[in-house]
Amino acid sequence: MNLLILNHYATCPRTPGGTRHYQLARGLVDAGWDVSIIAASVNHFSGEQRLSDDESIRIEMVNGVRFVWLRTPRYRGNGMKRIWGMLVYSLKSCAKSTTALLPRPDVVIGSSVHPGAGVAAASIARRHGIPFVFEVRDLWPETLIAFGALRERSLIARALGLLERWLFRKAVRIITVLPGVSAYVARVGLDASKVVWIPNGVAMAEPTVPSTSEARGLRIHYVGSLGSANAMDCVIDAMGVVERTHESRSIQLHLYGDGPCRKLLMERARVGGLTSVYFHGPIPKADVRQVLQAADALIISVQDLPRLYRYGIGMNKLFDYLESGRPVLAAMDVPDNPVSASGGGMVVPPGHPARLAEAISAMANLDPAARRVMGDQGRQWVQRHHDFGQLSVKLDGVLRDVCAGARAV
Repeated sequence: MNLLILNHYATCPRTPGGTRHYQLARGLVDAGWDVSIIAASVNHFSGEQRLSDDESIRIEMVNGVRFVWLRTPRYRGNGMKRIWGMLVYSLKSCAKSTTALLPRPDVVIGSSVHPGAGVAAASIARRHGIPFVFEVRDLWPETLIAFGALRERSLIARALGLLERWLFRKAVRIITVLPGVSAYVARVGLDASKVVWIPNGVAMAEPTVPSTSEARGLRIHYVGSLGSANAMDCVIDAMGVVERTHESRSIQLHLYGDGPCRKLLMERARVGGLTSVYFHGPIPKADVRQVLQAADALIISVQDLPRLYRYGIGMNKLFDYLESGRPVLAAMDVPDNPVSASGGGMVVPPGHPARLAEAISAMANLDPAARRVMGDQGRQWVQRHHDFGQLSVKLDGVLRDVCAGARAV
């Protein structure tokens, strides 16, 4: 059985970024699938161009998973160059010259980091007469409306809404990382019975290394993108409050990552005169766990967008955080919050630096043994509910079901 996955931003563990499809594919390969992932040559998180100047495409096997790197243009931020890159990827990924290099697929998944991958996957499915599975990771246009990038009744928003509903109808199954997407699909008047929740997860590793917090105070790490959605301005401001009010313990914040807000955040810290905030570059996925475990606590923040987060949250980094065995400080208000559900940390409302500063100080004042209990609870919970080994078994069942249904028609 051959599976083709289209994900513009897919990557493997040696580079920064999410490895959801690589990890799921590893489990599918063990179950007898041949998996190909078509991804862009430019890493979305680091800006690295994977291809040499004379290459337009490269096919590479990574631990049994076939990656197809398509040349796409470099970009920074969310401007027209990024949109152009989406269009280039979408056209190249469904081109016959691309798919002819791969085993003929029995089923194709299009992952909606942007809708172009879904359209390309639907095109491939129609050409080969095979099932199309649509994976929803970001809601279009809902996400753009919630972030204020589009007006709800604008022509572009309505066009994106029509495109999204078309993809929902064309798909034989709708896979989602967000637990509330079935309600969203029903709200737009379509068949919610096609929706299957396969959340983001983690590849469980060896037991955690004990923290050395007793010796060095509280070291807080953030690992991930530095974009507007991550609301790190709230975290920087909270550290300003901490520096002015917390005297009993040394507290440091270390940020590992890159993104369109990095320079603004660095300037915010400089203007605020902060001496406890340190910026580092992005790190390969394979190194994330080591960096997480070098911390005493981890931090995550989102914007206060109840319209968007009513459908849940599926950030890759959140499950990596919990797996690391470190307690998590979370500034978010979402249903089914993994930090609250697991007991793996402290949760405060988003957009309130003073409240977050109180939580940071409370975490610093906790006995190290209590922090270890929090971290262990988060790790045990994520192992029960979000281990990629279990999630790949669920995906295997979904894909075999749709393929069997296609053969029966």
